[in-house]
Amino acid sequence: MIPKVLNKYFEVTGEKVDCRIVTKKFHGTEVKLFEGYIHVDDVEGWVENGRLENFLNKWRHDQSSTSINPNTDEIYKVMITADESERKMSKKPFKLERLAESIIRNGIQEPLLISSSINGDFGELWDGNRRFYATKHIMSNEKFLKNREDCIWIPALVYVHSSDAHIDRKIKNSIISEMNYVEKDHITWPAYVKAKSCSNEYSTLIQSDPSDSSLRMEARKIVAEKFGLSSYKQAERWIKMFELSEDFLDFLYHDEEILEYEARLFIQDKFEYFDELTKPQVSASLKYDPDSRDEVFRWLWDGKFKNFADVRKVPKVLTDPEARSVANQEDDAAFRRAIDRLVINDPNNYKSKDNYSKRIKNFVSWLQQFNLKELSDFDDSLVRDVEEAAKELTSVSKALKELKGQGSLL
Repeated sequence: MIPKVLNKYFEVTGEKVDCRIVTKKFHGTEVKLFEGYIHVDDVEGWVENGRLENFLNKWRHDQSSTSINPNTDEIYKVMITADESERKMSKKPFKLERLAESIIRNGIQEPLLISSSINGDFGELWDGNRRFYATKHIMSNEKFLKNREDCIWIPALVYVHSSDAHIDRKIKNSIISEMNYVEKDHITWPAYVKAKSCSNEYSTLIQSDPSDSSLRMEARKIVAEKFGLSSYKQAERWIKMFELSEDFLDFLYHDEEILEYEARLFIQDKFEYFDELTKPQVSASLKYDPDSRDEVFRWLWDGKFKNFADVRKVPKVLTDPEARSVANQEDDAAFRRAIDRLVINDPNNYKSKDNYSKRIKNFVSWLQQFNLKELSDFDDSLVRDVEEAAKELTSVSKALKELKGQGSLL
């Protein structure tokens, strides 16, 4: 018996299409599916889609309710709004416009994966979120008016619910893991979204005794297997990154007036920085020093890290008082100047002829950042040291002028 959502194609168009049963494997599980065409209006978007989570939380905030779920059309509006808010194509989270143009040129190359009851009027979308909503974009945007008739029927594989809810959940998990966690040549869910799922599963598995190292190892292996990761080490990496990002979230709640969805979207965008922050050398400088950790979190939030290499310099900046002071200056280029200060302060570079100008200018700029009242708060030794430095510089300057005048080579 053909599922009702697929039989509609024949009823409406009168065109006879062989709706066949196919068997596919998803994450090691064989699944029987009906293959055919489903009407674009008969697909219900999947609210639990991890890629959408933070954007839907923003939508719920705008609706002043954390408990409501958007309907299919509202999910489309959330996605297209997120795309339109970014000018650069590389920054657009869903790229619906570009995919819509591809569908018009080539059709949908890979069928949607839908679940439905045998007599259901609608199907729930399990995989193919961007393909479906790009088709919705064709149906909604006047630019594509002439193309709608060709796109209204979408190729789909339909899983028909069994009488066992446990089996259905298992199959759903296998399909979602295979299509969204195992690396393929399509846009997978963001690493932060996947790491969150892995960390939550891991926490559940070790809750009986979190201190048991054997249990923790076994849990990491189970997580890797369940979500199709390359090894337990990848699971461990994501779990560490997510746990540190939760600490960062707590820091933001304490220090910033920020909404949760805003904080999580920021973390999602910068998530790979947490990989660098959990590397042994960097994490060792933060693990037992909450103040330093919060200071580094502040640098991250303020946008002072420009690339991963900057993060690797964190331990050295923290141990160099001058560099650390520079890093805490307000502009977003401060951390790069702090790295420059590290180079100047490196004992191996003390006699370098390339750094003399920077050394002098840095000392002058350090003095100039204080007003007279602040300078007066220093002890008397500052005045003596500055006077001695001035005398020494004057003496050196005078000697250099004399040598230059005599045509001597330095």
